[in-house]
Amino acid sequence: ATLSQSKADKLVKTARLTDKILYDYVGAKCIEAVIVFALVLPGYYLFRIPYPLAMAFIMALLNMIPYVGSVIATIPIVILCIAFVDVKTAIWIIIYDAIVLNIYGNCIGPFIYGRRMKVSALLIILSMLLFGSIFGFWGLIIGPPLMAVLWDLTNDFIADKENEKLELEKYNLTKEDINDLEILQEATKIVKERREAQQKAYEQKVKTEEVNTQIATSVTDKTQPKTKKDKKIDG
Repeated sequence: ATLSQSKADKLVKTARLTDKILYDYVGAKCIEAVIVFALVLPGYYLFRIPYPLAMAFIMALLNMIPYVGSVIATIPIVILCIAFVDVKTAIWIIIYDAIVLNIYGNCIGPFIYGRRMKVSALLIILSMLLFGSIFGFWGLIIGPPLMAVLWDLTNDFIADKENEKLELEKYNLTKEDINDLEILQEATKIVKERREAQQKAYEQKVKTEEVNTQIATSVTDKTQPKTKKDKKIDG
């Protein structure tokens, strides 16, 4: 079975849209890492923890994993603080990271994802809550891009329906007329493709026959005995 031209176009459009949104989502994740790095680094220098640049980089990188990433990143930082500074500093680091990352996650993060993927921050938050409750950890990761794809597809569907309605009113047509026209166009396309295939097969057949004729003629000329006149010329 073959897809109609309109369905094939929609499928290609959806694939391109998904590719673009995933690209924007990865870009938003990279921006997130840079912002988190810039937010936590001053505090790490202020509290004089060991290797502040490396610890800020680890926090920015692991924070890309929703919820558990920041917890995982905080563990080595706390251990270093306890080992090389003191327990009080380790507690302050935990409080500092919790405040900074909560401010980012609830205020800055949804805004960045919304701007990159052309979806409101509220929808980003709702997508993480919805898909996170359904799919758990993976829902937090796929929630924003999936919501962006669904949002764009919904908008495109509404726009297509509105355009179709305007076209029907403009030319005084019905939905059945449009369906009949699409069927006719599809049938015409199939017939055209078959004729083109038959024409190509015929041209190929003609070329093959011409080549065979040339080969046969060449072989015949080589195998025929020479006439007296030919022998005389050769002599």
